[in-house]
Amino acid sequence: MKDKMHAKKRVIARKQAVFSFLLSFLLFTFLFSGIGLASQGRWITRCVEINESGNYIIKNNIFAKPQEKACISITASNVVIDGAYKKLNGYDEFGSKTIFILGNSTDKIKNITIKNINFKGDYTGVYVLEAEDVILNALAFQDSRIGVQVVNSSEVSISKSSFDTEQNAIYGQSSRNITISGCSVSSNKGNGIRINASEDVAIVFSFMRRVAGISIELENSFGILISRNHFEVNIRGIEARNCSELNIESNKFINNLEHGVSTFSSGGIRVSGNSFLGNAVGVFSLDGSSINLSQNTFEMNNFAAIIRNFSSVYSSEKSLKNNTNAFVIHNVKGFEGHYFSYNSSFRDFFFSSSKGKIAGTFESFKNISIAKERSDIIFVVDNNGNITIETNLDFTIEEEEEEPVEVSGVEQRRRELIGLITPRNLLMMGVSVVLLYLISSELARKKRKRRRKKKE
Repeated sequence: MKDKMHAKKRVIARKQAVFSFLLSFLLFTFLFSGIGLASQGRWITRCVEINESGNYIIKNNIFAKPQEKACISITASNVVIDGAYKKLNGYDEFGSKTIFILGNSTDKIKNITIKNINFKGDYTGVYVLEAEDVILNALAFQDSRIGVQVVNSSEVSISKSSFDTEQNAIYGQSSRNITISGCSVSSNKGNGIRINASEDVAIVFSFMRRVAGISIELENSFGILISRNHFEVNIRGIEARNCSELNIESNKFINNLEHGVSTFSSGGIRVSGNSFLGNAVGVFSLDGSSINLSQNTFEMNNFAAIIRNFSSVYSSEKSLKNNTNAFVIHNVKGFEGHYFSYNSSFRDFFFSSSKGKIAGTFESFKNISIAKERSDIIFVVDNNGNITIETNLDFTIEEEEEEPVEVSGVEQRRRELIGLITPRNLLMMGVSVVLLYLISSELARKKRKRRRKKKE
């Protein structure tokens, strides 16, 4: 009987030991792995590697440590991380990543969703490498060097996110099918969105404001759509280098300090239905081919368009009003289009050092500046009074010399005196007055002191 009781106690003890071990293991896993259980997924409580598919929820604010080059690494497909609007405080060290989606060329990670997270102070917020079907939604980046970096990946969507970064808000490199929509890039200390060696990229319905560099920088890429975005008070709006199949449509460029759109060594570009207001330059194009400008509105810009070294240009604009110059055409090999009533404050057209066929229909001829009339420049006027200019030879602008105006001696002396009134001279005069005041005060003080001594 006693043996049976002892055996029963040993069985119960073993069960208790197994239960205690399992409980301790689960507690250890929860505390040290950073992953726990939640009703709608698994909790993330600290920096961790996610190597299993599933839904994950960030439970609390997480602070990365210097030794953690990647706070949350994702090495499995079919993963959803919901940040529940918690903060991920990254570490600002070169190469560090707060969330690292890590695949490889032979086994790409697929179907990843990251949403509702606030990133702060990291080097790279989200780094996507060798991945497909990635959704980044409702993310906020503050004081990051790079917000999102996409490398060798495809089918990546970045939406409804805000960026205040040191270098690039979004950097896409050697990737395809990237869509950026409904994002805000403001108060940037560097460039905004940078796309390099990529294809089939769409940037739509986004807002770029006070970007210290280039709002959208495109390099060696093709198949780019930039539509219905707002560019305001940036250094430059869009800049494309060595790009093709670029469609810029229905955007607003307002009060940018330099160019609204600038292209270099690019071709197959269509700029249509955009509004350029108060920029230094509306469109600047250099060393490219095949650009089509149509149905744009240019108002109150220093230049509506500067086109240089272009082999094929066509323009038919909707409205150009109150710009310093409507068009400055320099060293162009071919230029044609339909133009009307620009109402520019200086010139509608300024042709310089161009050759080839320069042809167009002009409804307002008074502000067109070209070389003096000669037999090799043909002016054709139709029945409606429109003018076509054609030439196959070089021609340059001849500057008009201003006639000297005699100035009286009194007027000359007045101008010389006005010329002396400069900030530097005014500063020197102010310093001199202060010194004279201090010296006279000191002399008066010493004089009063001597008088008191005499009386004593």
